[in-house]
Amino acid sequence: MEVEVAKRWMALFNDKIQENKDYLSELDTPIGDGDHGGNMARGMTAVMENINSKDFESAADVFKVVSMQLISKVGGASGPLYGSAFMGITKVELANGSVYEALKAGLDMIKNVVRLKLTKRLW
Repeated sequence: MEVEVAKRWMALFNDKIQENKDYLSELDTPIGDGDHGGNMARGMTAVMENINSKDFESAADVFKVVSMQLISKVGGASGPLYGSAFMGITKVELANGSVYEALKAGLDMIKNVVRLKLTKRLW
């Protein structure tokens, strides 16, 4: 995957998060504290500021920045979960691997975080 494609994916993801932040918070309200949309919007704003202000050698480098920003800027369980998903994606060489393999690696990282949460107090 080319760097510009990865950045475009993130721009589209950001657009959806920003457009739906109130709805995401509404969905979070019955089972949480209703801040999911705001947290994700804040995290994705930081992601976009970072990826738009840097040069990258690979798509994996883009996704690593995404991961780190989400982990550091998004509160609750969402930061570690989304951040882990994007960190998992960095583990697949997107130039040679398929999108399926990349997304599976992201899902595997989420599963690992949940396992850790079940065995230790992660958040």
